[in-house]
This record gives sequence, C-alpha cells and structure tokens, in this order.
Amino acid sequence: MTELSLTKTDYLLYRQAPLHLWAAAHSLIPDAPPPAQDLHSMRQGLAIEPHARRYLEQVVLPGYPAASLAWQPTHRDGPYEIRADALIRHDASGVVDIYEIKAVNNLDAEHIEDAAFQALVLQASHPVGRVFIVHLNKDYVRGETLDLAQLFLHTDITAEVHELLPVVALERARALEVLQAADPLTDAYCDKPAECPCPAVCHPDLPAFSIYNIPRLKSEKRRELRGLGILAAADVPADYKISANQRAAVRLAQTGQPEIAAEEIRAALAGLQWPLWFLDYESLNASLPRFPGYRPYQHIVFQYSLHCLTAPDAEPQHYEYLGLGPEDPALGLLESLSAALGSTGSVLVWNKGFEASRNRELAALHPAYALFLESVNERIFDLMEIVSKGHYQHPGFGGSASIKQVLPVMVPTLSYDSLPISGGSQTMLAWDDLSSGKTSPAEAESTRTAMLDYCRLDTLAMLELWKVFAGV
Repeated sequence: MTELSLTKTDYLLYRQAPLHLWAAAHSLIPDAPPPAQDLHSMRQGLAIEPHARRYLEQVVLPGYPAASLAWQPTHRDGPYEIRADALIRHDASGVVDIYEIKAVNNLDAEHIEDAAFQALVLQASHPVGRVFIVHLNKDYVRGETLDLAQLFLHTDITAEVHELLPVVALERARALEVLQAADPLTDAYCDKPAECPCPAVCHPDLPAFSIYNIPRLKSEKRRELRGLGILAAADVPADYKISANQRAAVRLAQTGQPEIAAEEIRAALAGLQWPLWFLDYESLNASLPRFPGYRPYQHIVFQYSLHCLTAPDAEPQHYEYLGLGPEDPALGLLESLSAALGSTGSVLVWNKGFEASRNRELAALHPAYALFLESVNERIFDLMEIVSKGHYQHPGFGGSASIKQVLPVMVPTLSYDSLPISGGSQTMLAWDDLSSGKTSPAEAESTRTAMLDYCRLDTLAMLELWKVFAGV
C-alpha cells in the first residue's frame, strides 16, 4: 500500500473522532457546502491573516537580534506533514521559533495540541526553540485605525507543548493507522451527531428522539448508555440516574405526548405589561473590529424586527430596520428603535442573554442611548424560558428550546423552510457581503428582502407562540 500523508488537518479530524478521519479517507463524508456558521468562522480566520503577518514582520521580528521570517512553509517528518503559519529562524543558531495564528480571543486545549503536532514534525529537521500562538487581544478597542501592536498578542506556550509532545507522538501514530485501515475502528464515533460530518458512519440508524436529544446529558452518560446498547431516549431505564428535566424528556419520548404545566405558564406570563413588544436583533461578530469603539468579535448589530401587540385581539404593528453600507449601522438602528419602541410594556425576546448583551454593548458605544437601552433590558421577558424551564414540553421539540424547533410544532402554519434566508448565520453572511459591496447589484435587493423577511418571521413567530402559551 502506498504510504499516506497525515496532515495537521487530518490529525485534528482524528482527534474529533477517529471515524471522521476514516470516513474522510474513504470518501464517506458527503460533499456539501459548509454550514453558514462554519463559513463565517473560516472568513474570520482569513480576515486576520494579512494583519497577523504584518504584526509578525513589524512588531515581533524587530525584537530578534538577527532572524528571518518564513511564511506558511511546508515540512515533513516521514508520513507526517504540516504547513506552519509562520516560523522565525535565528540566524546565528538556526533555532526555529513557531508562530501559530488563531482567529480567537482565548486559547484552548485544541490550540495547544495543534501547535504540538507542528513542533513534533518540525523538530525532526530543525532545532525548535519556542512556540507561540498569535491571537486577538480581547481587551483591544479600536480607534480610527487598527493598531496591530495592540490588536494581537503572542502567547508563549512552549512549556505546554513540550508536556504534550509524547501524547501527540502516540496519537499521531494511531491516527496514521486509522487513515490506512481498510475497515472502520470500533467505538470511535463522535459524540455530537447534530454536527457530525458523516452521520451515516458515526451514527447509523439513530432514532429521531435519541439519547443525544436529552437536554444537558453529559458526554459520559451518553457513552455509557450507548455502551449498554441504548440509543433511543425512550429506552433509558427507569432506574438510570438522570435529572428531573432529563427524565421528563425520556417520558416525552416514551409517551409521545406533550407535558404542559399550565399553572407555571400562567404565573410566568402574569407579570407581562401591555403593550407587548416582540424584539429580535441580527448581528455580525467579526474577528477584526471594523469600526471605532469595537473589540475583536464584538457584535455589530445591523438589523432589528419589532412587532407590537396592544391587546390580545388587536392587529399587530410591525417596525424594522436594516443598516447597509460601509459605516457602523448601530447609530441608525438606535435612532429607529428608540422612535418605534414605546417607553412602557414588556419586551419579549427568545434568549434574553443575546439581546440584553447587545443592548449593554450598544449603550457603551452610544452613551446618549444608555438610559433607553437600560430601560429596554429592565422590561425584557424571555419567552424561550417557557420551554427551556420545562413548562411546555413536546416530543416534537426533540429536546431543544430553539425557536426553529418549537415553531413548526406549535404553529404549523408558520415555517422558516421556504425562506431564502432561514437562519441567523446566513443573515450574518448576507449582511457581510452586502455592506462590503461583495453582493452584485442584481442580487442586492432580493438579498435585502430575504433578510427582512427572515427577521420579521422571528418576531412574528414569538408573537404567535405567546398566543399559544397564553391560550389566546
């Protein structure tokens, strides 16, 4: 058999789950466009690359007495192959320092292991000195222009990498075996079927309501149940130790009947004040802060939809805003929202952590609206909690409190499925392209309309769900 190369990407795929690597090697991962969220993440990485290179050239390299920078060189150690982001070679000693670039604010274990794989390959042919990860500075606030010296940090992870090298040496050898195996290895599946790139390999014949749909069930529990041959949530034994909410999900799977805590729902809704305002934001969290006052990955709020209901039987009123163009849309959005949203009445959202956080960030950017935004946050009611707290449960939700899962079950006349843009990540990408002029003039108006339709459905969905919860 021809010897195969194991790249860093292959290794990381193996570390997700050995079956992912095996499936990729045997062309069993469906060839499909990446999900919108993955595409967004890729864009953020590509966006910082040229800036990170200038940071290394202008800020880091001058700190060396005599050295040279190699950008994205390829190296091999037998069957193992890497393309490093950047290497700085000391001219006198020949020692090479590794600089791995990550479009993140905070480092995690995977970043360390990624760098360790590179160090292991590189040290076969070069003396390796220190290992750094170049990443974004979460505390940096942009001025009129980007300040590279403040935008990036380079964190020394040499000690952590050295500690991990024996583990990576062992795991890369196992990964190579998987890459070359004719048959899949047993017990090597992933633990996230919703995100699995090859569900037919990792999770064949998974029931519609499976153990993976039991909310907040820990990975150890899922693997234990799977080891017992239990995949269907309905088959979880009565004496198996899980929380009350998780047991409720099992009952839903077993009975197929919704569970509705009418008294709890009435109590939760009793405190709402009229009129009712249903609010939803859309935003882009960009790795590079695009406008003054923004930090890396701080959300740019570019759109809102607002439905107002003055009485249970009244005709709802609708307001909306979509800021396009090269400038920061926040100020125009706040001017529009403050004019539309009254000073009284409850503001209903789906997942209050998101809208409330955006309001606090917007208040910091535009202090003139701080009192208005503080008032909005004081009036917020999270409609999602009716589901997430277990007051209204339905087997059709599949253990999820996402509005995309709840709406078609409770209000089957409304659906996201027919919309050209049917998710927040798609909206984010569409705005990114529109505001930067990447969308063709022929497509711009239809894209704008699709974005408005999607956001409008979010707030209309909340309004209709409120009616069901309230029995209106």
